[in-house]
Amino acid sequence: MKKKKPRINIFLMTLAICFVADIVIFLHVWSSNGNDIEKNIQDNVVAVSIKAETVCVDAENVIDDETDTLECGKSDHDESEQADCQEDFEECEVVRVVDGDTVVVDLDGERIKIRMIGINTPESVSPDESRNCEEGEAASDFTSEYLMSGRTVYLEFDEEITDIYGRTLAYIWLSDDVDIGSFEDFCEYNYGAVLMMNTYCEAAYYAPNGKYREWYELLEEEYQSCE
Repeated sequence: MKKKKPRINIFLMTLAICFVADIVIFLHVWSSNGNDIEKNIQDNVVAVSIKAETVCVDAENVIDDETDTLECGKSDHDESEQADCQEDFEECEVVRVVDGDTVVVDLDGERIKIRMIGINTPESVSPDESRNCEEGEAASDFTSEYLMSGRTVYLEFDEEITDIYGRTLAYIWLSDDVDIGSFEDFCEYNYGAVLMMNTYCEAAYYAPNGKYREWYELLEEEYQSCE
């Protein structure tokens, strides 16, 4: 995400106010009686200086507030939503790998088969041997090495929790200290993205679970996932 730059229009407005004020002082001083010129100059300069300083301080405060709000391209509301989303992460422990996109985890003492959302690896353990292939074996081996038994991972669910086979549908994150709105963090910590960048899978969308659909498809296009 690109950082947004605070607007500087208020600075330009301040400069314009000060410039107009100087002109007003000049005309006012020269239209005054000769004996009062020096006093008028001093009084008006002090008054305008105080006013200009106040406007400038107000401008700086506004800019600071905007900068804080727009830092890293996120608002306080966005950060709140991110925190709420991370609280929905379910910490669990990998028990074993079934194939490239399916693992069994221990969640609160219960063993659950997790089918990863958003991606699909070639078959390697299908009862129909004709569907299994070397690419599927490679994907399964990669996941077995990456998600070793005992490793802590974090589950994030989407709209639909289970599929027609009774498997739990979830995204697998490698850390819970992530910004889920950051594409960079997605690429580094979302395991489906890791598989995609290593060309072991393809993007797969099954409605209604499409939270990260665009990002998976973007990675598929960039890394030319496996067939």
